[in-house]
Amino acid sequence: MKDFIAGLFSIFESLKFIKKNKDLWFWILCPFLIYMSLLFYSFSWGVGLIESYTIKALNTLKSIGLEFLVDYLHIPLVIILSLAFGVLLIYLIFVFGSIFASPFNAVLAEKTLLKTGLIEDRPFNFMRWTRVTIKMMLASVLKSILFLFFGVFIFIASFIPGLNILSIYFTLMIMAFDSMDYSYELMELNLSRRIMMFRSSWWTASGLATSFGLTLVLPGVILLFLPVSVVSAGLLMQSQVKSNPRLFSKKG
Repeated sequence: MKDFIAGLFSIFESLKFIKKNKDLWFWILCPFLIYMSLLFYSFSWGVGLIESYTIKALNTLKSIGLEFLVDYLHIPLVIILSLAFGVLLIYLIFVFGSIFASPFNAVLAEKTLLKTGLIEDRPFNFMRWTRVTIKMMLASVLKSILFLFFGVFIFIASFIPGLNILSIYFTLMIMAFDSMDYSYELMELNLSRRIMMFRSSWWTASGLATSFGLTLVLPGVILLFLPVSVVSAGLLMQSQVKSNPRLFSKKG
């Protein structure tokens, strides 16, 4: 429960940290603008899509002689389709936006880990920066393909009562993992260490995912929280390193 609460309230610790380190705002606003641009485009496309599918569903009911259900099912259909579209929309913005936002998130994670002392400061090297940026973008593309694969099942589950709650939870957990993965990369953890670390911090990640979910109450806030959560992940990692440094060993 302690770990869950730490993840849940990590946003407030992040905001305090950002307030003390104002140079982080530039690296937060850049991905936020990328996500917002995708949101405006997707929303204008999605509203018409919901209306179109609702009309098709109602016409299907009429064609099979169930006209009497149309008046009763119109609002429930709109609600179900809106929820499904909302899950899909946020997920797709996160997946595709992360590809373009990854260089900014990588710098944000690096600056956070530098300021917390988890990694050592090094003189700027253009070749190293280019190599790391390309590596982060390629990793984001590969993760996006994997996340899209999971997204198919999440989208289908979002139409099923009960499973739609689980689909939202797993969507938010994927976002939490992605936020943490920037720090894992900078800490030079291999894949097995990353999986081990994420499993050991499952409750912390669940708290971070829950804070994602709470931001859904206010439209658009989650898009600002996506880059802020990269800072949250770095700060959470600081306490995790102190409590279990073995997980961050580069050996094995």
